[in-house]
Amino acid sequence: YTSTTGEAGRTIPRHIYGLGQDLPIPDRAVDQLTLENTPLNGPIIEEILRVMRPRGKIRLSHPRDYADSAHLELIERLGERVDEVVRTFNPLQDSVESVILLH
Repeated sequence: YTSTTGEAGRTIPRHIYGLGQDLPIPDRAVDQLTLENTPLNGPIIEEILRVMRPRGKIRLSHPRDYADSAHLELIERLGERVDEVVRTFNPLQDSVESVILLH
């Protein structure tokens, strides 16, 4: 699940509840996706592939080294679509506006 509030209790625009392996989003509907502390297993990667538009961009974030192998698997599957990989403890503060942008 994702948080419903961002920095200082601010509501996240166009927030969508959902499990990573079963997002309530149509196929190829997402232009930009930020993943924060998300377990990147097979079903979740497949769901990301399903909802992302062909030129969509993904920002991966995790505060620990152990996520690097999962990030590498996703990068191998998505290639150039992974726009940024960061290791930080609070990226939600920096990117509240880009959680999920739908057009």
